[in-house]
Amino acid sequence: MSIAVFLSKIPWIKLLTAVPPMVRTARDLMQSAQKAPALSASGEEGTDLHQRVAALEVREKKQSELVQKMSEQLQVTTETLQILSARLQVIFILALFSILLAVTAIILWLK
Repeated sequence: MSIAVFLSKIPWIKLLTAVPPMVRTARDLMQSAQKAPALSASGEEGTDLHQRVAALEVREKKQSELVQKMSEQLQVTTETLQILSARLQVIFILALFSILLAVTAIILWLK
């Protein structure tokens, strides 16, 4: 079996489709954090505080969505690595068997 066969079994589409939404969400979070409103010096501190708490709640929701997307991608990556690990073990065993067979053939040929 060639490497192309093994690489074709990796769910690349799942991995690659999960990345753009995560990057977009992370970028939105970073921009919203940079645009955080400053405390006003006016007498409307209660209203300002409510607005800031609401903004924090929205940001927290976006962060939880980002964490969820990241955990889903991590799960897919972990499953993929487990599949690759099992395949590498099979390849290693086949390689050892092939080496043993080749050494045996050389020894028999030299006698």
